[in-house]
This record gives sequence, C-alpha cells and structure tokens, in this order.
Amino acid sequence: ESQLDRWVLAKREKEFAMADSLRSQLRAKGIEPDTARPSDKKLREMAETAPLLSTSSPVMLAAPSASVELAALGLSPGLQREVERQLDRWAEAWRAGDVAT
Repeated sequence: ESQLDRWVLAKREKEFAMADSLRSQLRAKGIEPDTARPSDKKLREMAETAPLLSTSSPVMLAAPSASVELAALGLSPGLQREVERQLDRWAEAWRAGDVAT
C-alpha cells in the first residue's frame, strides 16, 4: 500500500522517472498499479458504467450501502477504498457548493 501511495504521489507531483521506477517495482511484485490505483479519469469512466456511481446525488453516493455496492462490482479492497475516498471528496465539494469537482 505505501509503495502504491508513493507511486500515486510521484505521478501527481510529475516526478515521472520516480513514478516509472515505482511502477516497475510494483509490477515485478505482481501488482498492476493502474488497476490497484486507477487515475481519476479511469474512475470517472468506471462511474459512467456503474449505476450507483453515475448518479449526481451526493446522498446516494454517501449512502452506507456504497461499500456493499462497490464490493458487488468486484473491485479489489484497495480500489474500493480509493473509490470511496474519491466519493467522499466529491460529496464534501458538493456540500460546499463546488459543483465543478
């Protein structure tokens, strides 16, 4: 998990050489970083194909059953946590009036 966190951070900070090195190390361990931690763009694409995630209602997204719904999609636990983190971030922005996020 920590190596995946460092890989995501390196990408966000545009430290591409470090990100590439971490990606190679993860793949050597049998971990596909792009699957374990998809980009925001990939998460949005997934949301378009998943009814629970495509709704514009923050109430639906913050519902306690969201974890169950994500598990039903067959997402790995790490990906479920990332999706939930993104959903929480979106719901907070929505409540604050930031509809662009």
